[in-house]
Amino acid sequence: MKRLVIKSASMERLDSLLQKIEDPPDILTHEKAIPSIKANYPGCRIIEYPFKSSFKKSLTAKMVKKGKVEKNYDEVVVLTSNVEGGGHHNVVDAAFVFGARVKIYNVNGDFLDISPGLANRERLRRILLFPAVISGTIFLSILGGVILFSGFAANFFGRKWGPETNVG
Repeated sequence: MKRLVIKSASMERLDSLLQKIEDPPDILTHEKAIPSIKANYPGCRIIEYPFKSSFKKSLTAKMVKKGKVEKNYDEVVVLTSNVEGGGHHNVVDAAFVFGARVKIYNVNGDFLDISPGLANRERLRRILLFPAVISGTIFLSILGGVILFSGFAANFFGRKWGPETNVG
């Protein structure tokens, strides 16, 4: 089986994955991880991701177009640093450029199949939630500012909060 591993998490995650699989995979990684992968896993073919940015679908498509990476992998594994792959949506999108069967390898050591439909649904969810998150942040910031300002104003003008006390 022809397998590509996209190293989007720590070396610890890569170590855990490579202990579970039999054949050495191709590994797509940034330049800074290449020396340690070569030292620890000499049987793996290492493909350098030549961009300084995070993994992106458009950039990986350029790599395929230039012939730096093949497109017909039987399986593409995305390393994640959590249980459900949250925060790795850009890597999952990029993984579909290299093959149709994409899995994430989560922090529990489990493989989860990711379909294009699931990836699209997650992208849509992020797009729809973004305005709500920004609006909520702005609203709560304004509300907090009003409460804070009213407390300072009341303190400044000598008004006391709570039950009235008659001090002699």
